[in-house]
Amino acid sequence: MTGTYGVTVVSTDNNKKPNMRSFIIITVLSALVACYSASVLPSEEEMITVIYDENFPNGTIVSKEELDSRFTRSGLVSSWVCTVPAISRQSQVITLQYLGDSRDLVRRVVHSYTGSPTMTHSPLITNNMFVTITSRTGQEINSRVELYLY
Repeated sequence: MTGTYGVTVVSTDNNKKPNMRSFIIITVLSALVACYSASVLPSEEEMITVIYDENFPNGTIVSKEELDSRFTRSGLVSSWVCTVPAISRQSQVITLQYLGDSRDLVRRVVHSYTGSPTMTHSPLITNNMFVTITSRTGQEINSRVELYLY
């Protein structure tokens, strides 16, 4: 077997006890790994997608495959990606507004998100749509909102 393998030997002397410096280095490396994993944004596959339209006024959860096959993706008039960092002991709120031509009536809202934010929107079949996303206390907002005419 050939190749390079990463092996770290801490101590070869069985009589030696690990010193404090090794403990601190391991602790710092563990903290760095935790910070890195917390800073990586979730992928689109990890998001939950909810559709609001005339058939589902209270929303229905769909998979990405179901969204692509069952619901037409034509008629997209607006798309927002919202990322707001978490603040300890505070809720984050973001409000989006779409003001379209009087003939362009929004009939479908698609909300994809991670975590558990709440979303409210103005009534469908209007050209002036408000969407408000509120995070839970201490959580971030990572959402995508799409508005469709049909």
